[in-house]
Amino acid sequence: DAFMDRQAEFGVAGHWQYKMANHKLNAKHLKDACQQLFNEIDEDGSGAIDEAELSQLLRRLGAPVSDHEIESVMRIFDIDGNGTIDFEEFWTALHTTWFSVLSGDIGKSHILA
Repeated sequence: DAFMDRQAEFGVAGHWQYKMANHKLNAKHLKDACQQLFNEIDEDGSGAIDEAELSQLLRRLGAPVSDHEIESVMRIFDIDGNGTIDFEEFWTALHTTWFSVLSGDIGKSHILA
């Protein structure tokens, strides 16, 4: 999928490297960094990321995404189908899929206890 390729190129990889540079990569640090990232994306402080916030984030990152691609990402992250992404949905998507995609090492865990 072209969006996934662009996301890997423009995505949060730099953010994660910055956040985790001085920390042993473990579950608590990783989840804390995810919570900080989530809070930055959730601009209205509602506790959920809506389509407009997701769209704004991706475009700020330089990813030229279409409305259709944004809708597709929402469907992937929005597990309960309520039209928004809460933190648990965000965390689930990141730690089960995105971390492996970004590291290029799908299927292996990078979280050290």
